[in-house]
Parts: sequence; C-alpha cells; structure tokens
Amino acid sequence: MIPLAEKLLYKLRLDSEKSVSLEDAARFVERSKSRVCQSLSVLVRRGLAEKPDRGHYRITKAGIECFKSGGRVRSGLHDGSQGRPRRGSLRERVWKAARMARKFSVGDLVEIAAKEGEKSAARGAHRYLLALERAGYLKRLKNEPQSASNWRPVPRWALIRDTGPLHPLLLKDSKTVHDRNVQGGTGKPARPAIKGEDFPCG
Repeated sequence: MIPLAEKLLYKLRLDSEKSVSLEDAARFVERSKSRVCQSLSVLVRRGLAEKPDRGHYRITKAGIECFKSGGRVRSGLHDGSQGRPRRGSLRERVWKAARMARKFSVGDLVEIAAKEGEKSAARGAHRYLLALERAGYLKRLKNEPQSASNWRPVPRWALIRDTGPLHPLLLKDSKTVHDRNVQGGTGKPARPAIKGEDFPCG
C-alpha cells in the first residue's frame, strides 16, 4: 500500500503550478479531511510542501526533488525528523508514478518522474512500459479522438497488475520481468538466490 503522504505529494506534483485545497486533496485520495490535513502537515514540516494560504498547499522544490528521487515519505503520527531520500532509478520512479496515476502515457510519467536534464528519459520509460505491457502489468487503452492539428495518437496504458512497491526488474535478456513483490502463485519461480518470480515479456 502506498503511504498517504506519498499520494498527496504526487497530487501536489501534478498541480505544481498552483496550490491545492484541502478539499481537493481529500477528494483525490478518498480520505477524510482531518486525516489528509495531518499527512499534509507532515509534508510541510519536512519542507516538501508549503501553505501559501489557509487550507491550501503547494509542493516545494525540495518536494519535487524528493518525489523524482524516489524518496519515501511516511505519514500519520511522526516525530518530524527528516530522513535522506533514497535515490532510485528511472524505472523505479516510473513504477511509483504509474501506481499512483493508474492511467497514463509515457509523457505523463516522464513529466512526474524524470529528473531535470535526465537524458533519454522518455525512451527509457517507453521501453520499460512496453516490457510491463508484454508481461501483463499494463493494458493499452483505446486511442482518444485527436484534433486535426494533433492527429498522431498518443499511446496510453492502465495499470492492471499492481503487485507492490518494488518495481519489476527488466532483466538483461530484455525478455523477462522479475517481480520481487510476488512469491508463489502466478509466475515462474525465480532463481533461488533472488526472491520473487519471473514473467516473460518478449
């Protein structure tokens, strides 16, 4: 399960050009306003969000960097101490963003997950999404009608197999996705030294 504070940080990242009201945030995560207010206060105390107006919140530069680096944020009652965000790979960040967005294009995830100046982020994210699609994690959505000035369809996917927080690994053969969240049941047993299961994607 994704911590509530991380979902809220994702919402603030989506609306980074403006502030988000407490009501909108509570509606987005489908939780009570009191609980959401508590989690948003955690983000403010850690410098990941700010309150430009009463009842409104906005992500800070530190919050954007925390999200893009794959930093973990735990909500609820907390002692307020700050931990160093753990820096993750592009695939780890893409998986995290996909779990939150549920439906997305490559551009949607790159906008949220890629670091500033990160080279080939779109190409790397696209390759990873194609592997996840072939392995059964994603379902491609029907193309939406395009305007005459934007006739080229943009591929979009829906996440249909959310197995957990650890991002599925695309192995070097590019034909296998290794999932460390799954053990015993749906995939092919992995090598004894590696926990998880393998799923073909090629």
